[in-house]
Amino acid sequence: MGRRNIHWSSIHSGIQVRIVSTMNARILFAAVALITTTLTVPSLRAAEEKSTTEKLKETTSDVVQATKKTSKKAAHVVAETTRQAWKKTKAYFSEDTKTYHEGATKQLKDLESEISQLKTRNVGDRDYFTTRIHALEQQHKYAEDQLAGLSAEDLRRGKESKRNRLDQTIERLEDHVNLAQKEAKDFAPTE
Repeated sequence: MGRRNIHWSSIHSGIQVRIVSTMNARILFAAVALITTTLTVPSLRAAEEKSTTEKLKETTSDVVQATKKTSKKAAHVVAETTRQAWKKTKAYFSEDTKTYHEGATKQLKDLESEISQLKTRNVGDRDYFTTRIHALEQQHKYAEDQLAGLSAEDLRRGKESKRNRLDQTIERLEDHVNLAQKEAKDFAPTE
């Protein structure tokens, strides 16, 4: 029986050693896990902060690009709405020589301003665009000459009247300026 006790004692001691070593291993693993977590959390936070900074830079860049696009669109809308179509103006319908002449002059000045703005637009490698702008300038000059040559008698309406031909010239000039503006907007290089 003593042997058994010794035997059980030694077995019991072995189990205690195993339990103690298992507990030590668990404590050791827990300590390693705690140390690892303690050391990696600040690193992860630093990495997260970098990504937040990078995200902020990207978001800022996106906002700047969106603002540029919106500004371009707004400028285009303002240009289109500022210059009312010639056929919709009071001067177009007027039989009064002074009203018609002033309205046509204003319309041509507005178109001239838009042509000048088109000259400054960057449309990439589209060299023909310069030729288009030159043609718009010539067409504008032709319309101004037509207006300057109109007498009070010429302002009478009629299909073959000089006034009708000037109206058509202004309308076509508007169409061509609108087309050039659309092309400048559509083919402008992205920054």
